[in-house]
Amino acid sequence: MGAWLLGLNLSNHRNIFLVATIIAPRIMAQVLARRYLTSTANLVDSLGKIKQEFSVIELDDDSSVVRFKNLRRDAAVSRVLFVPGHDGHFRQFARLVKQLTTNDVDVDVLVLPGHVHPERTVCSVKSIVISIRTAFESLGGYDCVVAHCVSSNSVILP
Repeated sequence: MGAWLLGLNLSNHRNIFLVATIIAPRIMAQVLARRYLTSTANLVDSLGKIKQEFSVIELDDDSSVVRFKNLRRDAAVSRVLFVPGHDGHFRQFARLVKQLTTNDVDVDVLVLPGHVHPERTVCSVKSIVISIRTAFESLGGYDCVVAHCVSSNSVILP
């Protein structure tokens, strides 16, 4: 193994990561998970910017649902669940949410694990699946689910 390591050109980052994964695989797995499975988007920083009436429903310690009620309270409504992709944010769906709530639809937007608080926690496919399952079990009765990116794959797993 030593001769193989000496043959590497350590001048680029890829090779340094490769060597590090050989020497300390567990530590590098944590470093890479933190780098690629955490999000800079968070709900807490965005709450003051929401112009539409909403409520926040905590599902567990690290995921929530932002609920937007339809604008006509007396109407019979449909319910839609939006599931943004990893590092996604409910603001990406702002126009669509506004249009749906204007047309008598209640909209819930799942805030994925690691996307609620400014502290960056890991958001894996497993945690996305668990959050989707929790939303269905706790708040269920959705007529439609709109999912983006890795979350769309996770919707079929519950």
